[in-house]
Amino acid sequence: MIFRKFYSLKSSRNPDDLMKHITGQHLQVHGLDFEIYHVKDELKIIPHAENDDSLRTIPITHLKFIKNGQGGSNIKMMCKPRKIDSGGPTLLAIFLMLALVGGIALFLRHDENYMLAAYILTGIGVVGGLLFYMRLHTGYYDYCKKIRDWVKSHS
Repeated sequence: MIFRKFYSLKSSRNPDDLMKHITGQHLQVHGLDFEIYHVKDELKIIPHAENDDSLRTIPITHLKFIKNGQGGSNIKMMCKPRKIDSGGPTLLAIFLMLALVGGIALFLRHDENYMLAAYILTGIGVVGGLLFYMRLHTGYYDYCKKIRDWVKSHS
């Protein structure tokens, strides 16, 4: 829930034509193959990461096509991490927030005995948060952006 990304796109094509055009296609992002499946009334873009040994968070993307009044369609897109990938980043985000809050709480206490611990905890929270943010934007959110661009170019 914390790493979900939403996009809204517009297309001049009919939703049924778009679904037929996009369904079954493959796209490559950073050397990883994604396939588009038709599930119920939406499309899912699912990665093929069975043989991938690298440690990264990969999104599963849901596409919903909504007919608008001009004969075109609005595309609602939601990216969320795979269930197998979501545990580690969530735990890391919680740990970094707790370190930051603990460091600030110790700093606000104004006790000289705890100032070093306050600086260390705050530093861990801030530096770790920045590294985590950069890693997400070069990995997971970059996948989301490239998938969005691919959908935009094919609609």
